[in-house]
Formats: sequence, structure tokens, C-alpha cells
Amino acid sequence: MTWYADLSPLDYFMPEPGKLRAVGWLDDVHPYAKGPVASDDFERLYELLVDPWQPFIAFGRHECELCRFTSGPAGVSFRSRQVQVGVSNLFLPAGELLFVAPSTIVHYIDAHEYRPPDVFWEAVRACPPMRSMAYKRALLAAGGKALLHPGPRAAPPPGQWAARPKNTRRAPGVSEAPQPAAWCVLRMDDNGNRFEVARYATEREADDAAQRFEARGHRQTYWVEPDEPA
Repeated sequence: MTWYADLSPLDYFMPEPGKLRAVGWLDDVHPYAKGPVASDDFERLYELLVDPWQPFIAFGRHECELCRFTSGPAGVSFRSRQVQVGVSNLFLPAGELLFVAPSTIVHYIDAHEYRPPDVFWEAVRACPPMRSMAYKRALLAAGGKALLHPGPRAAPPPGQWAARPKNTRRAPGVSEAPQPAAWCVLRMDDNGNRFEVARYATEREADDAAQRFEARGHRQTYWVEPDEPA
């Protein structure tokens, strides 16, 4: 794994790091901070890493370079739950920044006494539940939109949405023209491709629809964006 100093700009996922900041990108050459970590903080970090949101798919596992004789564990168990180590990353919103930590961070903390920066722990404590709409809003506000490969939107299948009535709310008997469907529900599949799923007249309707899609149990990511005029 490429080494980055804690809180330094992270260009691992894109040429321009933007708002991404590295935490826990350790190797066996550079020194790192050591110290105590509260069990409650570790448990909260662990929960976020059980099933973290991922913009990319990892191929293979990164081995721990700090372990003297082994390559480190493939998974870490804690309170009857397990985190797969070295195959994913945590994207942690922190206001206007986005901390990115490899899943090996739980192994570094547990086995090698690593202590992440205090601002990282503040973000861990404040982070909404993983894959919730609140998490996705915080992710986008922190610069996560750049990870979604924005580009031309894939066209929906012919006729899929054209035959459906516009989702507008009007009082009975009122016949004014419907409002434009200005809020889009977007989806990202397991390969990092994004698609427009539906449009709604209000953010509330779009948000409700995104939550219904999430409740179906699919692992794909849904979020809401305003439709920007061309």
C-alpha cells in the first residue's frame, strides 16, 4: 500500500486529491503515532467498517507491512462481528473534508498501537450510520461527489418513465401546470457506474423514494441530487 502521512492530501483514487485526506496509510518505513485508543471509539470505527460504502471494487488484499513474520490477518473479529482487512476503505465525512482510511486501520490500532489523529476520532463519533441517507448527504457535502465519476447520464430504458405520471402534488380541483421534475434519484452499481433512477418535483419526494429503494436490501448506493440545467 502506498504510504501517506496522516491528514495529507490523498491522490490514490484520483489525480487531484481535492478534499480527500489520508488517515492510517502506514508502511514499515515511516514512523507513525502511537498511543491509547478508547474502546468506545474503536467499536464505533469498527461498526463503520463492517460494511463500508465503496466507490470502487478492490482486487486482491493488501497485506500488513508492520507484522514481522506474517502478512497480518484477513479479518478482525470484535464483539461477534468481523471486518475484512485489506480489501476496502472507509470514506469518512469530516465537514468540508473527506478522510479516507484503509480497513487495515483496525488491525493497526489493535496490533500495532497506532493512534489516528484526534480530528479523525471526532469524525468517527459524528458519522451517521453507514449507507444511511444522512451519511450520503454528508459524503457528498465533504467532496464525495468527485468519487462517483460524474459524466453523461445513462438513458433509462425506452418507455420506462415516459408512461408514468409526474410526481407532483396539487390541491383537488387545481389545474395549474405541473412543476418540473427537478430532483433526481441516482444509483451507483457495484462497478462504480452511476444511473438516473427517477425524477421528482420536490427533494422530499426524491428522498423518500431513495429510502424505499434502500429498504429493498440491495447493496447499491442511492442518493439525491438537483437536476442542473445544461
